[in-house]
Amino acid sequence: MRKILLVVVGALVVVALGLGVFLYVNGHRDKGVAKSATAVPTECQVSQDALRQAHTTNPWHFSVPAPDKDGVRRIQCYWQQTKGEDGVDARYLGVNISHHPDAASATNEFTTWSHDAQRVPAIGDEAATRHNPDFDQMTDLEVVAHKGTTVVRVGLTAADQGFFSASPTPADKVQEMASAIARDVLSRA
Repeated sequence: MRKILLVVVGALVVVALGLGVFLYVNGHRDKGVAKSATAVPTECQVSQDALRQAHTTNPWHFSVPAPDKDGVRRIQCYWQQTKGEDGVDARYLGVNISHHPDAASATNEFTTWSHDAQRVPAIGDEAATRHNPDFDQMTDLEVVAHKGTTVVRVGLTAADQGFFSASPTPADKVQEMASAIARDVLSRA
């Protein structure tokens, strides 16, 4: 009876170790994809330092359309992680830039978006942030700022890899990264 108990305990230990190794290896795999050859349009330029800090150095998708019927040019810029460069913490970055024909129109877009958001100091003329706390075990946060006729909305979704599983990146850390990107984009506005 004692031998059977030892065999069962030994088998359980082996299974537990195997599961632990599986969870560790699976969680610590590189989250990036092969380096893209996608050219980054001038309108979507973000400093490499800011992209590295956010762990989103891989250009993914860009849309630089003509102005809409109201004269607003709405530019979309997206980055993802680069395999071998950006690590095991999951990150996705979107930067939306609106160039308005006048400052009043830009202020109106900012005000409409930020009515229920928390104000953020020291970015452009005004800035605010909104955090979506229920986003699939990731921190989903946006920083919106405007300066003159330009509105920039930076969305960053992030999770930090722990020993066995990932957890949402602290919102203040995500806000810091998104704010740096918003500042960088507005520095050219």
